Amino acid sequence: MYLHHHSIPSKHSTPSVTIPLEAEQKIISRTDREGKILFYNKNFAKISGYTKEELLGASHNILRHPDMPRAVFYLLWQQLLAGIPTRAVIKNATKSGEHYWVTLDFNPLYDSNRSIISFLAEGEQSSSLVIQEIEPLYTRILLDEKRHGMHHSIKSLSDHLVAQGIASYNDYIHKITQKKRKGILASLGLSLRE
Repeated sequence: MYLHHHSIPSKHSTPSVTIPLEAEQKIISRTDREGKILFYNKNFAKISGYTKEELLGASHNILRHPDMPRAVFYLLWQQLLAGIPTRAVIKNATKSGEHYWVTLDFNPLYDSNRSIISFLAEGEQSSSLVIQEIEPLYTRILLDEKRHGMHHSIKSLSDHLVAQGIASYNDYIHKITQKKRKGILASLGLSLRE
């Protein structure tokens, strides 16, 4: 997992600073249907920089980075509220102003009547390959959002997916994160069965 220093760009700003953390850290959180944090693991607290009092019961968007398009969260919530497990790549902000990229698997959790009661998010470091692919897309979508509103940015994202021959945001994220796995396996002389 890596943290990147986040600051407002200026003409004289330097590139983001990368701070290495322990490899293979899983970040886990659970929220209610409104996005309020019910549970998190120690890695979530460590990387976010917030205290227990600041996190429990807070809206998960406490971590929202201004570079993230609202359209991505809209599509994510539409999937989750429909009971569809979803993968997303998110740029999160820490309390201290740093940021990190995480690939998250979101799963709805149900009560005994099969009603959705909460959502579990489990994440790990996004690879540089994934970040290189997703960051320019998010930048374009966010620009559309600022100029024309969220509905236009949702259309912009949908148009991008159609142009790539991909049905949904979830499928797109699976595709780009699968590239990482294939690259790792290829480096070991292995491959995935298609």
